[in-house]
Amino acid sequence: MPAPRHLTREELLARYAEGERDFSGAYLGDVDLSNCILSRIILVDASLERANLTGTNFLGANFQGAILNMARMYNCNLSGANMIDTQLRGADLRRAYLRGANLTRAYLSECDLSSANLGDAVLKLARLRDANLTEVRWRGADLTEADLRGAKLTGVDLKQVLLDGALLP
Repeated sequence: MPAPRHLTREELLARYAEGERDFSGAYLGDVDLSNCILSRIILVDASLERANLTGTNFLGANFQGAILNMARMYNCNLSGANMIDTQLRGADLRRAYLRGANLTRAYLSECDLSSANLGDAVLKLARLRDANLTEVRWRGADLTEADLRGAKLTGVDLKQVLLDGALLP
């Protein structure tokens, strides 16, 4: 099977505008997709390492198994996104809106999620080691068996969060 071809911003946006939504397996490393509207896009097993996704609307997107290590996702809308088994090591998710997103088994170590909204999000078995979780809004989130060792939890209220079996700092 040949390696996936690197898509440019222009190619992806043109195809998306024509109605295409499935970009599974695409290689978008280092691409600037900031401030775009890409609702319900399918990026299963895609590579977006170091991509600039700042301010992009990914409402209901499917990132299952995608690689987003070191991606810049500041102020992204990822509400309702499927991010199961997604790799986000070192990603910048400050002020990201992840309400209702499914991050089961996501790898979020060393991420900056400060001031993000993770209300009603599912983070079962997620790895959040050494992540910056300052002032994250967690209300209704499920962190069952999540690994938060070494995470920074300043200004966080975990009273209405499911923490069964979670490894806390």
